[in-house]
Amino acid sequence: MKVVLPRRRRTSQQATGMSLGQGTLYLTLASLVFIVSGYIIHVWLGHYLGPEEYGVYGVVIQVMTALNMIHYVGVPQAVSKYIAQDESRADAILRSGLVLQVSSTLGIAVVFFLLAQPVARLLNDDALTPYIRTSALVLVPYSVMTLYMTGYYNGLHQFKRQALMNIVYSAAKTVSVIGLVYVFHVYGAIIGFVVSPMVGLLVGVRLPRFTGERFPYRPLIRFSAPLILFSVLSTLQLSADLFFVKALLPDAAESGYYTANQNIARIPYFAFTGLAFVLLPSISRSVSRDHVEQTRELIRQSMRYVLLLLVPSTLLISATSAQILQILYGDAYAPAAGSLSLLVAGLGFVTVFGLLSNILSGAGRPRLPMTLAGLGLLITALSCSVLIPWLGLTGAALATALGGLVSMAAAALAVYRQFGGIVPLRSLLRIAIAAVPTYLLATSFPTAIPLLPVLYGASLVVYLLILTALGELRQQDWRWAQETLLARLPPGARFTLRGPR
Repeated sequence: MKVVLPRRRRTSQQATGMSLGQGTLYLTLASLVFIVSGYIIHVWLGHYLGPEEYGVYGVVIQVMTALNMIHYVGVPQAVSKYIAQDESRADAILRSGLVLQVSSTLGIAVVFFLLAQPVARLLNDDALTPYIRTSALVLVPYSVMTLYMTGYYNGLHQFKRQALMNIVYSAAKTVSVIGLVYVFHVYGAIIGFVVSPMVGLLVGVRLPRFTGERFPYRPLIRFSAPLILFSVLSTLQLSADLFFVKALLPDAAESGYYTANQNIARIPYFAFTGLAFVLLPSISRSVSRDHVEQTRELIRQSMRYVLLLLVPSTLLISATSAQILQILYGDAYAPAAGSLSLLVAGLGFVTVFGLLSNILSGAGRPRLPMTLAGLGLLITALSCSVLIPWLGLTGAALATALGGLVSMAAAALAVYRQFGGIVPLRSLLRIAIAAVPTYLLATSFPTAIPLLPVLYGASLVVYLLILTALGELRQQDWRWAQETLLARLPPGARFTLRGPR
């Protein structure tokens, strides 16, 4: 008789061999696919539907996104946290998470369907009612997919599987939305959001093994409740300006213009979501093991690299907003250019706030990001009500910038007090010094659209040269780039990045 001994369960590091840098690379690549697929959809719909109908689509999708974020961040992040702390209980944690996720989503979907008309009236357009009701169908399949993608696999540090699910979902969404719009118009776009998470689940769903062990619901609820509130508040902080534009400005095309602005301004925001999902379990694990200095260094290096990349990308989008709008959406959306220059800066503040919030959540303080997101939303909403009737789309962008700046500054202060540092002051000063001539170069030379890549390349070269001359970019940074970007290449395809010694 053959005896089969149970295999020893491998740890996440053994199973994936994945460092923080490699995990960030996988999730950043998935985020880029997500961004590209989203922009293919938005740009195509912007041209196909025109500003007015595209504005209707944009508002409905933002309402749906605000609800989806409840189940994208809450229970999945709780599942990720507890699995990261004790992988031996992963199946029990997943099983409890599934019960909470599905039951809560069903209830919210029913309520959302019933309240579709009051929501449409708040947005000053009863015609939105049937679209909002259709979007309620998205909630359940999307919530189950995110539990596996950002909860289970993230907690196990299986970032490659998490990234694969996101890539498959993004590709399915692109095909289904564009294909169904031809048949069902705006309804077809919404139905595409129903179909795509089901396809994403095909590469990641697994039934948890029943071992007799039960993981209690209370820890998941207690940890996820403030995160759910935080996700709703922070998503509304991103979307409130569009809702106020829809409700306060009489021209329906204004909503289409601002939807285009939001999708361009969010490029940096989405690009850094990969790092955010790696930071949460990494900070949680480091704090639980009382590795104070390791946690502090992880925060400093992560935020330093974020600022090194975020600052030039934000400035270049701001400096060339008119050209970008013309390339992506055409001349019909030209009136939105002025407000886009300001909005991208505001969402830069929100991007940093989101990363700092993940650090605080990973350190066991999820209620503080919730409070700060509420503060940012309040400032944004009050500013929108005053500034939009006065300044139009520019007022909406300014309101978002004010709310994002306040919440970012407060979160930075909280992280600094707990861990004793975020980014070295010298690094902040050097990045600021390099940013000024980079922005001036991008704005000083009127550039034809075909030459825009040349302008971007020249501006980035100036930025990197100044940082190198100031001593901010060092040999260890080039080594980090090599380890992160090239470690997964075949040996024959690798090369060495050399920087200043």
